[in-house]
Amino acid sequence: ADIIDRKRFLFVLAVIGGFSSICTSRALTFEIFALCRIGAAIALGGYLPVILSLIADLVPSTERAEALALFTISGGLAGGVGNALAVFVTPACGWQSAYLAQGALATSGACLLLAWLPNPPCRLHHDRDTGLHCFESKAFARTRTVQLCFVQGTFGCVAWSVIITFLPDYLATTCKIGAPTAALVTMTSGWASGVGIAVGASMSRCCQTTSLAFAMAGTTLGGMLAFIGLVASAELPSSHAWLYFVWAWSGSFLLSLTPANTKAILMNVIRPQERGTALGLLSIADDVGKAFGPWLIMPLVSSYGRKVGFIMGLSAFVPCALSLGMIRCTITHDESVMSEMQEQ
Repeated sequence: ADIIDRKRFLFVLAVIGGFSSICTSRALTFEIFALCRIGAAIALGGYLPVILSLIADLVPSTERAEALALFTISGGLAGGVGNALAVFVTPACGWQSAYLAQGALATSGACLLLAWLPNPPCRLHHDRDTGLHCFESKAFARTRTVQLCFVQGTFGCVAWSVIITFLPDYLATTCKIGAPTAALVTMTSGWASGVGIAVGASMSRCCQTTSLAFAMAGTTLGGMLAFIGLVASAELPSSHAWLYFVWAWSGSFLLSLTPANTKAILMNVIRPQERGTALGLLSIADDVGKAFGPWLIMPLVSSYGRKVGFIMGLSAFVPCALSLGMIRCTITHDESVMSEMQEQ
């Protein structure tokens, strides 16, 4: 994303994803099916840093949080619509039809991207100021704000993995509200996340960056306490089951105020020549947290039980919040340094 034509690169990724989904619909063995899904995963993992890099160049710094929120919400809405359509299409036409439609839409979207997407100048192989390739300079890795964003992302995703992986089953079995009600609570949590992302983006216009960092730390702790309340309230009487909706909605809303603003802060302290690299590494750090979160939590669940184990897993939001709060001490200096570098 830093050294090649991003528009064409995004087109190639979309084509790979679409072709992999079409091939999935024709898979006759599990091995071929898995191979096709790996191709789709490669395309999906590659497009995110490219999109974020394009947003950083196409949108002014004061509006990036809102643009990122719109991108995130639109992806969530599209996923919800796709899941709803799959419920009706798959029984009637077979599971292959879902992957075939996905591939056709991805390929059509690739053509639209190539035709209509604005194409900022691609980043050259050499940094204009230092003469170093962006992978050689690695200036962003020495920026304290960037380091704190990486730390908060990793710990935050470890805690989020507890919610994503275990919450539906915990509600259905331990809380004894049944699978349909648990699914409804999870859906409510998703809606709250969309609202939180939109509200969080508007916060960037109302608050200075230093105040915003402190507010994000507070809302992260508040969201953690809401989900801890949900986990700790297992086996409530059926007449009080509505509290699960309140805990889930509150927690998801508060925790979703942060992501768009964090990425916007990150973009504002990274040189344009390095944004693709840094955002790609941030995505990897988030994925590492999501992947290892359940693996880290299961020994705690085995030793202390589900309730205590999940609460200990959710406590990973504490170092996440501390990292966000510490951004308040570094952001002013890092933004001023970036402004001086761009003026030069």
